[in-house]
Amino acid sequence: ARLLIMEKKYEQAAATQTVIYILFALSVVTGVMVYGAAGYFLARVLGESPGKDGDSA
Repeated sequence: ARLLIMEKKYEQAAATQTVIYILFALSVVTGVMVYGAAGYFLARVLGESPGKDGDSA
Protein backbone atom coordinates (compact mmCIF):
# COMPACT_ATOMS: atom_id res chain seq x y z
CA ALA A 1 0.00 0.00 0.00
CA ARG A 2 2.85 2.33 0.87
CA LEU A 3 4.47 1.73 -2.52
CA LEU A 4 1.26 2.76 -4.26
CA ILE A 5 1.21 6.08 -2.36
CA MET A 6 4.84 6.75 -3.31
CA GLU A 7 4.07 6.03 -6.94
CA LYS A 8 1.08 8.38 -6.83
CA LYS A 9 3.21 11.17 -5.38
CA TYR A 10 5.91 10.62 -7.98
CA GLU A 11 3.32 10.76 -10.77
CA GLN A 12 1.94 14.00 -9.38
CA ALA A 13 5.42 15.52 -9.20
CA ALA A 14 6.16 14.43 -12.77
CA ALA A 15 2.87 15.94 -13.98
CA THR A 16 3.64 19.20 -12.15
CA GLN A 17 7.10 19.31 -13.73
CA THR A 18 5.60 18.68 -17.17
CA VAL A 19 3.12 21.53 -16.68
CA ILE A 20 5.95 23.83 -15.58
CA TYR A 21 8.00 22.85 -18.65
CA ILE A 22 5.01 23.48 -20.95
CA LEU A 23 4.33 26.87 -19.37
CA PHE A 24 8.02 27.78 -19.63
CA ALA A 25 8.13 26.75 -23.29
CA LEU A 26 4.96 28.74 -24.02
CA SER A 27 6.32 31.84 -22.31
CA VAL A 28 9.59 31.54 -24.25
CA VAL A 29 7.77 31.12 -27.57
CA THR A 30 5.45 34.02 -26.76
CA GLY A 31 8.37 36.19 -25.72
CA VAL A 32 10.27 35.40 -28.91
CA MET A 33 7.18 36.15 -31.01
CA VAL A 34 6.48 39.44 -29.22
CA TYR A 35 10.15 40.42 -29.38
CA GLY A 36 10.33 39.54 -33.08
CA ALA A 37 7.13 41.43 -33.88
CA ALA A 38 8.27 44.49 -31.91
CA GLY A 39 11.70 44.37 -33.55
CA TYR A 40 10.13 44.05 -36.99
CA PHE A 41 7.73 46.93 -36.28
CA LEU A 42 10.53 49.13 -34.93
CA ALA A 43 12.76 48.27 -37.88
CA ARG A 44 9.99 49.27 -40.29
CA VAL A 45 9.19 52.51 -38.46
CA LEU A 46 12.83 53.49 -37.99
CA GLY A 47 13.71 52.24 -41.45
CA GLU A 48 11.02 54.31 -43.16
CA SER A 49 11.55 57.59 -41.28
CA PRO A 50 15.15 58.28 -42.44
CA GLY A 51 14.22 57.04 -45.92
CA LYS A 52 11.74 59.91 -46.34
CA ASP A 53 14.51 62.41 -45.62
CA GLY A 54 16.68 60.71 -48.24
CA ASP A 55 19.38 60.33 -45.56
CA SER A 56 19.82 56.59 -45.13
CA ALA A 57 22.95 55.90 -43.07
